[in-house]
Amino acid sequence: LFGVTRDHIQMGTRATDWLVWGAQAREPGLALPADGWYIAEYWEKGLKVADGKALGAHIYGGDAPAFVLKKTGAGHALLLNFLLTQYMRQPDLWSLTMMRAILSYAGVTPPARVTDAGHRTPWGYPINRFRDGDNYYLGVYRISDTPSVNSDEIIVDLPRRGYVYLAGGVVDAGNGVMQKTAYLGATDQPKVTLKGGGSALLAVLPYQVQGLSMALPAGAHLGDRVRVPLKLATSAPPGRHVVHVTVTDPTGMVSPLYSGNVTLAAGAADYYLPLALNDQPGAWTVTAREAVSGQQATGTIKVSQP
Repeated sequence: LFGVTRDHIQMGTRATDWLVWGAQAREPGLALPADGWYIAEYWEKGLKVADGKALGAHIYGGDAPAFVLKKTGAGHALLLNFLLTQYMRQPDLWSLTMMRAILSYAGVTPPARVTDAGHRTPWGYPINRFRDGDNYYLGVYRISDTPSVNSDEIIVDLPRRGYVYLAGGVVDAGNGVMQKTAYLGATDQPKVTLKGGGSALLAVLPYQVQGLSMALPAGAHLGDRVRVPLKLATSAPPGRHVVHVTVTDPTGMVSPLYSGNVTLAAGAADYYLPLALNDQPGAWTVTAREAVSGQQATGTIKVSQP
């Protein structure tokens, strides 16, 4: 498969991490740096190239190849004759460059990535994605031990242009500074501020959220089940959205039993307020907030005795 052979198995190692020298021979499309150094450990000293192509050598390994490439069928097989033992802890720049070159050679491109103002891809910003119909959500997290020299402002390269909302997250985990819900514009490269341990939840929609409306009756009686119609205004037919409804009684106290979430499957839904016979009469306030855009609607209903 890899185009190698061996007369015997003999492993090489060092007590500490050591370095592997990069590509000696060139392979079109595989951009392994010719002067790359990779922090690694353990290699097979007795490995020999048969019908493969050696692309690198060990500085401590004699004639043992570091990379061996072989065209196999419609694809390629690439053997790395070493272990990147520090990659999962904190990969060095050369190791990151190597992995990106290998993935690019295989035609694998990231659906989204984090870059800085210099168009560099810093380490330590994992991305989690979720798709709900045509609505696309990304969670970006800055690992707390990323280098302090990293810029606090990052750019998220998205797979498509859309109406982008900053829906939540933490700017600075150490100081508990939360992200503020914001509309970031119609773009495929939104900018976000993330300090150590920070996070951001981005929503990429094929339409703009323009407003949220709520229709409350002028009055109701204790014991009524009050219908509260909610409607989202958007620039195109919307996908699924969630609205949080907060109900406040006449004393100004939030009622957790009457508050909750409602799903707007096609931009509209009804929320119900089941008033008890022993609730307080007076002015009740209902506030609805759409989770992605932060659009709000507030209304008051006068509740009287039955």
